[in-house]
Amino acid sequence: RVDYFTQHSVLDWVDHLGSLRIGGPDSVFVNLAGIAGPSSHATSVEKKNGMHNVNYKAAVGAANASLSLGVGHFVQSSTQATFAERAGQVPYSRGKAMADFALSRIEGMPVTIACLGMLY
Repeated sequence: RVDYFTQHSVLDWVDHLGSLRIGGPDSVFVNLAGIAGPSSHATSVEKKNGMHNVNYKAAVGAANASLSLGVGHFVQSSTQATFAERAGQVPYSRGKAMADFALSRIEGMPVTIACLGMLY
């Protein structure tokens, strides 16, 4: 399992997904990473950057690894958010919005950004 807090490189994701035999045009990767903050065992640097690492860097790394492995389709979960949240006024939202934008620009692999309603 890739650690969303610390493993963001495409190589980490390629090795992880490849070890699970994910790849090729008939495969679909669905990233259901929820909004998250730092884990309780994180270092102070990881805690400071935890939400950005999980919500932006890990999602973009997973998508680029999927592209590298020839995955047929990448699906990114997003969240319903108000305009203020998308503008970065909520701590997690900037990373999520940046990831959605980065993924929407990927060429060579279909990408779907699915907006999920979450009750909590």
